[in-house]
Amino acid sequence: MSDAAESVQVTTGARLHFGLFDTKSPFGGVGMMIDAPATRVRVEPAASFDPGTTDPERLTQIAASFSQLATRNSPLATRNSSLPDCRLTVERTTPPHCGLGSGTQLALATALALARFQGLDQQLSRAELVEQLARRGRRSAIGSLGFFTGGLIWEDGLTRHFGDSESDRDSDETWRVEPPADWRVVLLRPLETPSPCSGEAERRAFETIPAAGKATRERLRTLGLAIIESCRAAEFTRFAESLTEFNRRSGELFASLQGGPYNGPPVTQLIERVRDAGGTAYGQSSWGSTVFACCPTPQAAEQLAADLAPTAHHQIAKPQNKGATIEIE
Repeated sequence: MSDAAESVQVTTGARLHFGLFDTKSPFGGVGMMIDAPATRVRVEPAASFDPGTTDPERLTQIAASFSQLATRNSPLATRNSSLPDCRLTVERTTPPHCGLGSGTQLALATALALARFQGLDQQLSRAELVEQLARRGRRSAIGSLGFFTGGLIWEDGLTRHFGDSESDRDSDETWRVEPPADWRVVLLRPLETPSPCSGEAERRAFETIPAAGKATRERLRTLGLAIIESCRAAEFTRFAESLTEFNRRSGELFASLQGGPYNGPPVTQLIERVRDAGGTAYGQSSWGSTVFACCPTPQAAEQLAADLAPTAHHQIAKPQNKGATIEIE
C-alpha cells in the first residue's frame, strides 16, 4: 500500500469526441485527449469532509462511494462508510456541457486524488475508479481511457478496457496512437450558445434515436480506423479528410434531434466559417457546442484562430499524449 499523502493534486486535460459508431450499445467511437482546458483537483487534510464549491453534490457522491470501496478493499479500515476527513478544491475545470468531457475528467480526477490521498491508489483498479467511483463510461469510453493514457483513441464499445497495463498494445477492440507534437487543435464555441443536451435529456435522446444499422456502423468503424492510421503515419491531409467525413457522418445519426449533422444553426454556421477560412480537419465535439479544427502546425492554428476570433470564443490546445498527472506535497 502507498503511504497516505498530506496533499494530492491531480491534473488532466479535456476530451474531444469525434463521434460514435452507433446510437445503441455497443456504441464505440473515436476521440482524442487535449491539454486544454485542463481540470485540476486538490485533496488536503481537514477536520471533516469539505467538498468545496464546484459541483459539491457530485464530489460528495464520489467521496461516499470511495469510502465504501475503501472499506471493502482494506482489512484495516473501520467498518463504516463515513466521508473522509479532507478538503476538495477544484482549482481548474473544463466548462460543463460544451462537448469536452468535463464531467468524466472532474469525476476521475477526484476519484484518483482521493485514492492517492488515502494511500489506496495501488489497491484500486482502473475499472473500480471509472465504473464504481466516477460512474462514467456508460456510452463512450474515450474520456475514461484517455484520462489514464492520453492520445487518440478508437474503441468499438464491446469492452471497456480499463486494465492497469501501461502497454499501448493495440487490440481488435481498442486502438491508441499519439498525434504528432506539432499538431494543434483550435477550439471554437459560438457566441450564441445553443441549449446543451445532457443528463436526463441525453438519456431520452438515445432512447428515441434509431440504431445506425450494420452498413452504417461498419462504414463509421472503417473511417475511424483511417483516422487512426493516418495519424500514426503523420499524414495530415488524409487525417483531415477522414476526420471531417467521419464527424459529419456520425453526426447524421442524430439529425432528427440536431436538425442535421451538427447541433443547431449556431454550430452549423461556425462549421461553415471554419471551412470557408481554410480549415480541413474539423467537426463538432460530442453534442457541441465546441467545434474543433485540427491543424498541422502551431502557425496554422494561430492563423485560423485569428481569422475566426471575431465570430467565436476560441482557444488553442495541444494533443495530450500522456495520462493524468499526480503531484504529492
